[in-house]
Amino acid sequence: MYDNWRFPQTPDSFTKKVLQVVRENMKETVETAGDEERKEIVVYNQKEEMDLRNIEQKDNHGRKMYGWQKKAAAAALALAVVGVGGFTVHAVVDSLVKARMESMSQEEKTQYVEEVDSAMQENASTYSRELTQEEKERERELSIAYHQDGRFPEGELKRVEDESEVDRDMLCFAPESLYFYLPERALTDEELLQIIDYQNKVNYALQERYEEAYAEEIAAQKAAEEETKQEVETDGGITEEEAVAKAQEWMDKVYGKTTEDMEVSCYMDTNGLGTKESPAYEIQFSFADVDTYTFSVDAADGSLIEVLYSGKEFLAEEMSVSDGEAKAEALSQTAEKYLRDIFGISEECKEVYYAYNTDENNTVLLNMMVFQFVMEDEQVYVVGLDCIDGVLEVYKVQDYETWQKNWETDKELAQKGVLNYEVVKKQLR
Repeated sequence: MYDNWRFPQTPDSFTKKVLQVVRENMKETVETAGDEERKEIVVYNQKEEMDLRNIEQKDNHGRKMYGWQKKAAAAALALAVVGVGGFTVHAVVDSLVKARMESMSQEEKTQYVEEVDSAMQENASTYSRELTQEEKERERELSIAYHQDGRFPEGELKRVEDESEVDRDMLCFAPESLYFYLPERALTDEELLQIIDYQNKVNYALQERYEEAYAEEIAAQKAAEEETKQEVETDGGITEEEAVAKAQEWMDKVYGKTTEDMEVSCYMDTNGLGTKESPAYEIQFSFADVDTYTFSVDAADGSLIEVLYSGKEFLAEEMSVSDGEAKAEALSQTAEKYLRDIFGISEECKEVYYAYNTDENNTVLLNMMVFQFVMEDEQVYVVGLDCIDGVLEVYKVQDYETWQKNWETDKELAQKGVLNYEVVKKQLR
């Protein structure tokens, strides 16, 4: 149940593709920077390489990603087609969806893979217009119905070779560029289901191709993980089943949800939050390909390391910086309530900061505001909240020195133009 593997770090893996584009974007800055600036960029790149574990949960069809991540991911992979579940290790467990995916012919799967490969070379893939708020909400509900109830489209996407064949009053799809021509009217449920179905079929075909192409790497990684698990258990650490159980307890405590209808994956992390000397379990719960909850726990004692949530924030309208600033104090109280009541942190707090990223449109990117509680013992607790409803999106703990260096590096790189968003950080109290 919990043996879903993660994509190995091969030259063709998703993360490597993103990093390749990021490095290309940084190249000019690195070449012209002085020695000290080069060091800062290298530190930033190493930090972001670990953070890219979670980029795979976001796409760009009406959903927002952080500055360079959005640009790099769009260039690296046709995320608008692959969708939220794209290029994550997404085992299809819904019986009806599983049957639908397995019923595809090899010819159909090859076609999907070739389309994405071709479009990736052209840096293509987009929608002709943004989805409306109402369409985003229906898309979410229909995706749930697709995975939970087996509600599939009655027809297929209309494919066109070029713009001259487009019917402006219906959904059309250009496979060579992965371009979706959306009618100006509201998309029907059938049309949204056709898009959802296409995304799932592409994802399935890509995953199957990857499994075949990197079978040896996947087997080696699984063997290495099994060896680490055995070492952990021999040293008195927790088992994978115990790690999942602890994550389920945190799911109930933090979000008040059970994982009964969710897909569960778990892997041993030794190259991110965990290390070879101090490994961690990363447990992910995915609901109908629309909500993803990730919990990282220490493999030695099961203590919580990090919480991440991605999903509903993509539905909200963008919040202006002024509106976000006006909510900062109230949100800080919600963040502290999470810290004290949910995570049980009782240490004395000496400083509180809040931060967010903003773009040229003067909006709070992803509507997320991050609060940093600096404690007397020099630990920094990071709590990221959705600005609209205060839902927890990030929780983690860092030592003060690491936290300070990360923020300073982000700010300096933004000033140098390496990042195309502004990093805003202010002291609240």
